Amino acid sequence: MNEFFMFTLRYTPFWSIPIMIIGGRFAYYYWLRGYTIPPLFFAMLSAISTFFLFLWVMAGGPDKIVHYFLELIHGL
Repeated sequence: MNEFFMFTLRYTPFWSIPIMIIGGRFAYYYWLRGYTIPPLFFAMLSAISTFFLFLWVMAGGPDKIVHYFLELIHGL
């Protein structure tokens, strides 16, 4: 399980950017149709993906995000 999570963190742009685009489109489409809950869900999904991508960029890339996360976990 730990290796899967580290793999997911290392390759964040490959899942984060498509989720941001797809989630944003679905949020917009549902918002145009007048729904309330589905646009919030898809917008939150896009926001979480954006946050992980921001962390990935600020940490310095695929190798440094894993070390940053492990230091964060060991610091708790």
